[in-house]
Amino acid sequence: TKATLTKVLQSERLEKDDLLVTTGEAGYQRDLLIGKISEIIKNEVEPFQKAEINLFLDYGRLENVFLVK
Repeated sequence: TKATLTKVLQSERLEKDDLLVTTGEAGYQRDLLIGKISEIIKNEVEPFQKAEINLFLDYGRLENVFLVK
């Protein structure tokens, strides 16, 4: 399953195979693995870059999730 990471400032350094994790904002647990960057899409005239993400899970198929701290 894939997703697109959008609105990343051009000044932010993204690299292929970087891991994407949660930040802990918006009530989510910090450092949960989300996926891996498979492609970076840059257009120098745009303020933002994008990245294609290979998700580790098919989040649309989740029914029950337990977080253990």
